[in-house]
Amino acid sequence: MYNRLPGEDRRKFQRLKVNLSVWFELDEHFQLSSLASGQEVEATTLDLGCGGVAIASKYEVPVAARLRIRLRLFKTDDKGVITFYEPIEAVGRVRSSITLEQGLYRLGICFEEISVKDSLEIHHFVSMAHSA
Repeated sequence: MYNRLPGEDRRKFQRLKVNLSVWFELDEHFQLSSLASGQEVEATTLDLGCGGVAIASKYEVPVAARLRIRLRLFKTDDKGVITFYEPIEAVGRVRSSITLEQGLYRLGICFEEISVKDSLEIHHFVSMAHSA
């Protein structure tokens, strides 16, 4: 058993606080009254790392639900020109669901399926932001 201080971050991967659009849909084996399986909805990232993402959603999604996630990262050159990466796609499981203000829910999602290429793009994005 690990001895941890209250509030200590237990994540294996560094996280970056970032506000990006993200789209998700429920795995086909999961149903909610407010969200149909296969219905893609937009949300906003709160933080992102190689191991997962936290999002603010209008939909309450319970812990253990599997989600298909899609988001686009970008880079900015020294002249301020923005270049978008190809969309990142992953499958993740909701590990936490917390009610926020204004009818939003904070969903903590752990990636379960993500390509090496997409994982490396996230790692590069997070590393570059922390070194800036």
